[in-house]
Amino acid sequence: MDLYLRPTGFIESPQRFDGASARLAGTMLWFTQVEIIDKTAAATTRNLVDLRGWEAFVAALPADQQARCNLLYDRMTGQR
Repeated sequence: MDLYLRPTGFIESPQRFDGASARLAGTMLWFTQVEIIDKTAAATTRNLVDLRGWEAFVAALPADQQARCNLLYDRMTGQR
């Protein structure tokens, strides 16, 4: 299983989306959704998750996928 995150739902400004947007790599780019791509030998699945529901989505995943999602999200939003 390979798990990937891709930021999407880019916005110009976070003011109207307070608490529902995140900064991409500490830049002035803001996103409101994350696409989760899960590749297995049999299939590839994609889920689009709004940041308002991000924590609930991650909490519902198995423990290994929770850790991977949290790591990737931190890398995606962390300062460079």
